[in-house]
Amino acid sequence: MIEDGSARPADAEPYAALASVYDAVMEHVDYVHWAEYILSLIRTYRPDARDVLELGCGTGSLAVELTTLASYRYMATDASPAMIEVARRKMTIHGARVQCQVADFRDLTLEDQFDIALLLYDGINYLLSETEIRRMLSGARRHLRRGGIFIFDQSTPANSLNNVESFADSGESEEGFFARKSRFDEETNLHHTTFDISLRNGEFHEHHVQRAYAVDEMCALIGPADWDVIATLDGFSREPATGSSERVHWILEAV
Repeated sequence: MIEDGSARPADAEPYAALASVYDAVMEHVDYVHWAEYILSLIRTYRPDARDVLELGCGTGSLAVELTTLASYRYMATDASPAMIEVARRKMTIHGARVQCQVADFRDLTLEDQFDIALLLYDGINYLLSETEIRRMLSGARRHLRRGGIFIFDQSTPANSLNNVESFADSGESEEGFFARKSRFDEETNLHHTTFDISLRNGEFHEHHVQRAYAVDEMCALIGPADWDVIATLDGFSREPATGSSERVHWILEAV
């Protein structure tokens, strides 16, 4: 734990240090429920799907649960080598047949195509510009077969305003300790989260920035030449998203 008067923590790239304690940060997330929800969407919109590409997979918790529920050829990718290292260990522990690979969804260059692509738990909110979102969407389209389905979720300004405007917490695991603080700038729709992380090999500080997009903003960025918007769903329901939705799941079909 970081004590007052100690040396200033070393600045680290997002997830470089956090990967070690990420599962403790996310222990409140019901990945089983989320996997069941995603599987229900896959079976509704692409019931003959054979393979899944997950973008921004983190430490692979969703991949473990989803491949427990259904047998897909599954590739899990993340831009953070540290997160992928943890994910690979997790797959070994659980005996999950998941290929884990370092890949940045901002510039995706895999030599493969899939029936399903996933980008979940606010991953898209790390894209701060319209240009980055369009690049990500273009990359996702290249890696889907025609008729493939892209499922992603987004956090909206309502989520930041209603739940975590002045959010702070802390926690620990066998690997170390973290303290988190969060604030939302209503003028820019940017959500800033800082982590102070204490590990065996030192003290680290990470600053994460996400942009909260309204549903109509996101809709304007989805190119009709590449995608049909099949559904925008409120939270973990089958109800249409509204202006007050805090989390939205998008279902796009590659055309």
